Amino acid sequence: MNKRDKALQLIKELENNQDRPISPNLKENLDNLTQLTESCSNIVFRQFDFGNGLCGFIVYEETLKS
Repeated sequence: MNKRDKALQLIKELENNQDRPISPNLKENLDNLTQLTESCSNIVFRQFDFGNGLCGFIVYEETLKS
């Protein structure tokens, strides 16, 4: 499985389990997505730390997810 497929799999898992994180550490999930998507041309992921919380935005298949 290549990085793109792993990223899409993790995105799908995060979408399906929004009420309970895959990892108890949200930062770890966001860091994993950052690593997996950094070389993908059709998936863009950015994470932001607002001091009191983390947020991630994913754009893939021309759809924005947050």
